[in-house]
Amino acid sequence: MWGLDPAAFRRSRNPWLTDRRFVAIFVVGTLTSVVRWLEMLVFGVYVFAETRSATITAAMTLLRVLPLALFGAFGGAVADRVDRRLVMQWGLVAMCVLSVGLAVLAWSGRIEVWHLGVAAFLGGTFWITDFPIRRALIGDVVPGAFLGRAMGVDTLANNGTRILGPLLGGTLLATVGLAGVFVLSAVLHAMCWIAFQMVRFPSSGAAARTDNVWRSIAEGMRYLRGNRRLAGVLAMTVVFNLWAFPVVAMIPVIGEESFRLGPSAVGILASTEGAGALIGSILVTILARPANFMRIYFWGCVVYLALSMAFAASPFPWLAGTMLFVVGVGGAFYAAMQTTLVITSTPAAVRGRMMGVLSVCIGTGPLGFYHVGALADWIGARDAVALIGLEGLVAAIVVSLLWPEIHGRRPGAARLRRQDRRRPRRAG
Repeated sequence: MWGLDPAAFRRSRNPWLTDRRFVAIFVVGTLTSVVRWLEMLVFGVYVFAETRSATITAAMTLLRVLPLALFGAFGGAVADRVDRRLVMQWGLVAMCVLSVGLAVLAWSGRIEVWHLGVAAFLGGTFWITDFPIRRALIGDVVPGAFLGRAMGVDTLANNGTRILGPLLGGTLLATVGLAGVFVLSAVLHAMCWIAFQMVRFPSSGAAARTDNVWRSIAEGMRYLRGNRRLAGVLAMTVVFNLWAFPVVAMIPVIGEESFRLGPSAVGILASTEGAGALIGSILVTILARPANFMRIYFWGCVVYLALSMAFAASPFPWLAGTMLFVVGVGGAFYAAMQTTLVITSTPAAVRGRMMGVLSVCIGTGPLGFYHVGALADWIGARDAVALIGLEGLVAAIVVSLLWPEIHGRRPGAARLRRQDRRRPRRAG
């Protein structure tokens, strides 16, 4: 996959692929991702059916992403000084309790839209731990030579949950209702907690640090200013989350409003994006080479934006599903490279803070979700998706001009080479 000798990988895989600590981290990431995509689909279908408002429907996903913007940098700085294992364990307990409470409300018939909004926000708060804490734990237990491969395996599984999550969500909502959805969420979070309890982790995070958290964040920002490669990666992250990712909030709206699909069929439609993401992850795992990581990252985002516009223009559900499949492939190219590029572009001493900054960039998504929701109520969901796709393509072009490193090139490299050829050579 990453340019390593396959035979050498087979001889060396046991230290990390069969490491119980890696397996526990992998299980937690996979099961919590199932819950995340399941709830995003269910919340969207249920809220649109209750309110008939695209803006309120998009707000459910907005609230899930908002904590990344509000607390992401702080979470990244804290991750460099705390025991990450304990943070994950207590977060899983909190999510399990939340799911049980929602199941009781749904079973008693007292659940309201604002309850789902609160749940989405709290779920987004737990999501913060995925980047600076859970994925940083992968870096703690996987040998450096295989870190890219481990991240690829983790991303592959998470993209698979984008098929399973919507399918489960649509099926459960149609058969057993919201209560069944939240019971499953509680069970999966409990399984994650058990997985963490079954292994022993060394204390992680720089717990001995005593400097001010805000000073720590400022140091991270100074490092970022001097790393153009990382700045370009984060700029494309902003583009993706402002104009590409918000498309998922409109899938339930377009499915029900334009194609007259029920919850199960909407779940199938949404899962096609996840199927594309799974195939895209496999392609990246097999074909990607370090020299092409930046190009894969950039063009994955561009494909996602362009095919989102094609999805919005599709007149038939099967064609819309096909376009979403290709959207998913592009999203997988982008996602598989995102964390890998951030980790490989930063030293371990500032990695947690940079992952926190990545969370902040992902947290710009609420602006995108509000934008697409408001547009959908004004001009319709189809036209709204087409318009934000066009805006995103323009933004991606601007980023590629400001940070040519996004294509794997240094700014002005060709000009410098020409100057070097014209420079007279000194004798001797």
